[in-house]
Amino acid sequence: MFLKVVLLCLILVTAHGALDECQKELAFRITNIYETGTTRFKFDYCQWLDDGGGYDAGFISGNTASGAILAVVERWEKIKPEDDLVTLLPRLRQVVGTSDVQGLERLCDFWRAATKDSRFNRVQYDYATDGYYNPSQRHGAEIGLTMPLARAQLYDANIEQGDGDDEFSLGGMIKTTISQVGMPEKGRQSDWLAAFLNVRIAALHKKGYGNTDYRVKSYQWALQHGQQKMQGKTVQVLENGLQQVVNVTCTGDFSN
Repeated sequence: MFLKVVLLCLILVTAHGALDECQKELAFRITNIYETGTTRFKFDYCQWLDDGGGYDAGFISGNTASGAILAVVERWEKIKPEDDLVTLLPRLRQVVGTSDVQGLERLCDFWRAATKDSRFNRVQYDYATDGYYNPSQRHGAEIGLTMPLARAQLYDANIEQGDGDDEFSLGGMIKTTISQVGMPEKGRQSDWLAAFLNVRIAALHKKGYGNTDYRVKSYQWALQHGQQKMQGKTVQVLENGLQQVVNVTCTGDFSN
């Protein structure tokens, strides 16, 4: 009986267009290109960019201002409370919503040291899943969006722009797209994705982030070059300069 229930759940998930594990990994690795310049999971990435977000760290390039780094370290505290990184929790809580980095001078040293423990890297991966991937996929399920490339794009949009109802955020951009071209009906999902990508580019430029529209144009290229189904273990997109084609491959191993 239990096996039947599991099989039924798998059928329902597939019917609602959820990405399989390989496609999810591909989505993550594609976004890695835009966040850290590589398809691998750069868990040890950490630097101060002086862009108003404080420190950036981790393979999704979360920052201290948004609270993303705080969330990861709070999860890590439950696994290894004696880690040096955990000692920064009080200060990390104080700087959320600000660009202040005072008192965090050892953050990158502690962060990189923590990545030597595979459990910390798993914490990062699970946070990206719970905080960004799953919410983006719920949006896709709610509107009946089943195209794998479109589902991957929702994740990338959520990573960069966050979720919400304003015109710059994922939920707001979905609403804007629906108001322009309707729901992503079967047989028209390529058109819907094309419209969403245009909406996202417009939102980025309006908000002052037009210099990052290469990540959206990379998806436009993928859409135009037959990558909609993300079949097999490799998908092609463009690198950040939009000049070179990048082969992104799922390996089944998040540790590299």
